[in-house]
Amino acid sequence: MAWLYEEIDSAKKYGAYKPLPPYIKENLNHSFALRPYQETAFCNFITYYETPSLRSTNSIHTLFHMATGSGKTLIMAGLMLYLYKQGYRNFLFFVNLSQIVKKTEDNFLNPASAKYLFAQKINIDGKEIHVRKVNNFQDCNRDDINVLFDTTAGLHADLFTVKENMPSIDDFLQDKTVLIADEAHHLNADTKQIGTLTAEELEQKKSWENTVKKIRGSNDKNIMLEFTATCDIQNPDIEAKYQDKIIFDYPLYKFRNDKYSKDIYTLRSDFEQDDDGRFMRCLQALLVSQYKLKVFQDNYINAKPVVLFKSKVIKESQTFRAYFAKRLEALTETDIERLRKNPSQDELIAGMFRYYDSKNLTGDILCNELKTAFAPEFCIDVNDTKDAEKNQLMVNSLEDSSNPFRLIFEVEKLDEGWDCLNLFDIVRLYETRDGKDNKPGKSTVKEAQLIGRGARYFPFAIDTGRAQNPQEKFLRKFDSDIDNPLRICEQLHYHCQNNSKYIFELNTALRAIGIQADERVRRHNDIKKTFLQEELYTTGSVFLNEVAVKTFSSVADMHDVPNEYAYSFASGIVQSTQMLQAGQDIVSLEAVKTAPKTYTVVKKIHELVTELGYNMVYFPLSRYSVFSFASLKNIFPSLHSLKEFITSDNYIGGKTLSITSYDVSLSAFQYNVAIESMIKKIAENMCVETQSCIGTKTFTPTPIKKLFSAKGTDRFYSNPHGDGEGVAQKDCSALLMFDTTCAPWYVYEHNYGTTEEKKFVKHFAQFYLPELEKKYEKVRLLRNECQASLYAFNDGACFKPDFLLYLKNKQTGAYSYTQVFIEPKGQQLLLQDKWKEDFLLELQKSAQPIVQHKTDSKYSIWGVHFFCKPDRDKEFEADMNNLCR
Repeated sequence: MAWLYEEIDSAKKYGAYKPLPPYIKENLNHSFALRPYQETAFCNFITYYETPSLRSTNSIHTLFHMATGSGKTLIMAGLMLYLYKQGYRNFLFFVNLSQIVKKTEDNFLNPASAKYLFAQKINIDGKEIHVRKVNNFQDCNRDDINVLFDTTAGLHADLFTVKENMPSIDDFLQDKTVLIADEAHHLNADTKQIGTLTAEELEQKKSWENTVKKIRGSNDKNIMLEFTATCDIQNPDIEAKYQDKIIFDYPLYKFRNDKYSKDIYTLRSDFEQDDDGRFMRCLQALLVSQYKLKVFQDNYINAKPVVLFKSKVIKESQTFRAYFAKRLEALTETDIERLRKNPSQDELIAGMFRYYDSKNLTGDILCNELKTAFAPEFCIDVNDTKDAEKNQLMVNSLEDSSNPFRLIFEVEKLDEGWDCLNLFDIVRLYETRDGKDNKPGKSTVKEAQLIGRGARYFPFAIDTGRAQNPQEKFLRKFDSDIDNPLRICEQLHYHCQNNSKYIFELNTALRAIGIQADERVRRHNDIKKTFLQEELYTTGSVFLNEVAVKTFSSVADMHDVPNEYAYSFASGIVQSTQMLQAGQDIVSLEAVKTAPKTYTVVKKIHELVTELGYNMVYFPLSRYSVFSFASLKNIFPSLHSLKEFITSDNYIGGKTLSITSYDVSLSAFQYNVAIESMIKKIAENMCVETQSCIGTKTFTPTPIKKLFSAKGTDRFYSNPHGDGEGVAQKDCSALLMFDTTCAPWYVYEHNYGTTEEKKFVKHFAQFYLPELEKKYEKVRLLRNECQASLYAFNDGACFKPDFLLYLKNKQTGAYSYTQVFIEPKGQQLLLQDKWKEDFLLELQKSAQPIVQHKTDSKYSIWGVHFFCKPDRDKEFEADMNNLCR
């Protein structure tokens, strides 16, 4: 029997797959650009919801099996919008831990939070709606999204203990409800055989698990949406339960292979098993963390790497925290030299000290830096239940520039439900293990889960001289660039003791959740020496376009931003009225004192600048990145200066601010408050308007030798075998075997690509190369391992075609090449990646190469249909025949 998501994949082939409605993307926070797999998750559910034939029953019950860090909560928010459109108003969110509830409330309800999931204004069918927290569904607003947040255990207690203003089972009988279960693997105790249940699971079976079933079954239109990263489908009973419910499967190994996570490394050390030895392991982690901080700073990236110290029990954590504070305060250069002079030093540590030496950072300087950076006021202990709610909010905002913490002391509070992107180092402060028979124990599995949370990628982008697609900052960039200093900023290091049995058990646990630690093979692929000497390599170019922000218009105007803004000050007056006087049923409204007179000041911004000074507008403006001159210049090409933006009627200088107060004249403070409010609203409007990107149609040259290094490429492959990635094509089975080392037209020595890429290279050599060599003076094929990026004309989406084909025309006196982008594609991706094929087919007509020496250089840019057998055989052959004519 096929999984549900496989049946939905089949629907794609028959045209039954539903597209993503625009209002979902429009009403989610624009800072969170939807990733391709997230769009697939939405479309899978919409297809399922709108295609009854895919369901065995009328009841809708699905599971999103998605990796930690892949954005499950964003999917929840988008599904709320979709189901609101379908008539649902009541949403019950529940999870096993109270701290996850608090975090999710903040994500759903707090627009000031950096992780707020919705747009500032939610508009569906022309009507503004709000997301509201409710305690029950009896008196909720029928026009809004009403969310009841609870723990699973709390929900059980609330429903079966009568309490005022608390939910009851009647809430779910009358109105249809969407149940959203986070960390849903906790709902499977009842599914397992009774003999396999732990005492805790038996208790769950008796209580809240049955409660959830009762709620779901109370109304046949109720919908159950489950989300988890760890569904135990190896258990046959759980597999049977979820065969027709897993609507989207995106486990951690896919997430990691798609480069959305950090790389994971263990740093194993042989320090003594005492407090001093543990401190030295911690000191090593602090130095590595500081190293990453400085590399970020070297590249002008605002990042604060965080370190986590994990203890086995709370008492040990508290004791070591006190020891650590004293030991750090007494830190000397001698301690750092102990690490520097370690005879079996890892290359990472050796490279770190080489970096410190190059910056003239002596041991004494480093001591002072560490004492300051990791002082007690910058450390947080999350084990104390008294401050659990406060601490949870603090550790969920570690990325914020205002958050001061660099170091966390933890036992198990963060194993589930924790969102943190800038955790870069974890230190295991104990040496015991609980594994048996080469199988990881319970504590090792929890450690692997914590590592999986730390693997979330910290997004950043660097200025390479070519515009960056916004989504690229969420992907690892340096897998093939082994020597790039920033590569360490894409790595999580797990510092532990050098115990071979423990490392084996940890690797086993990591593989089970989709991370293959220390199991990868490094391949080096050289460019052929003959190609390095050719004119194409030494002076040739790759023509690429850039991503650009859509401008408001070709002239300097802001017609899409409102012209008038208003701000009203409260009176601050306190009044009392006796509501039920003797002999009265209702107090007369006349008894309420009338409000005092109000005064209104109406000014344009440029008038306020003249009267109050330039800084009154400039300072609040400078708090928003959208108002940096570089950003504004992208939006308004004809803008000359920030001052012009502030004072000119064409920009915000012409916007009107209306201020109402109870004072005859306004103070400078009141002006400041009103202006700041206006600037904030303009920033919000500007951010909405400038989200749209395009790919330019002008293609500018980048030297081939700059993109494709003469040193070749280094890349890691996970478990290379058979004919897959990481296996040289000359070593493949007969169907795909081809010796690229003997093919002068293939630029690299080897092809380590996918089976589809290898299939293309062999097919190209057999069927197209002979004809191309008849027409062209030279034929050269380069495998593009993410060196060259293109951006779709309509929305700026990034695309990195797998191959670049260069065809030198047989002409004298002119440097003339045709540059062809080629993408082999598996059948299962044809529909999902159709936009890439459409874009490739636009290139010949729309791409405009810009050459410096027009008299002696000529380039043309082509794209062809996907190479996909047998689905695109006719189309691809026709494209290649056109090149041969």
